[in-house]
Amino acid sequence: MAVKAFEKGSQEWMMFAEYWELCRKHWTIKDNDEYWDAVIRDIAVFSKKYQKEPLARKIALAFLISLEEKDEKLNLTQYASKDREQGMAPLSFMP
Repeated sequence: MAVKAFEKGSQEWMMFAEYWELCRKHWTIKDNDEYWDAVIRDIAVFSKKYQKEPLARKIALAFLISLEEKDEKLNLTQYASKDREQGMAPLSFMP
């Protein structure tokens, strides 16, 4: 099985490098709205920037879902619960 090596500076290389930074920046959940606002903003910016790469939106959404699940397990904030009570779709901000 051949291994794909992305050329440094290529669209794919940049996408994965920026995704890694996105994960590092938001990995530790914080108990405030500013944290969640930044997560949503950064994921939307990432998704828009790489909108021609179908994988970009999928990995960004997967990361957001994993943060929400982790938040629910840790019960750190009521952010996701509040949205569900108000009938908001958790991923409605995505284009």
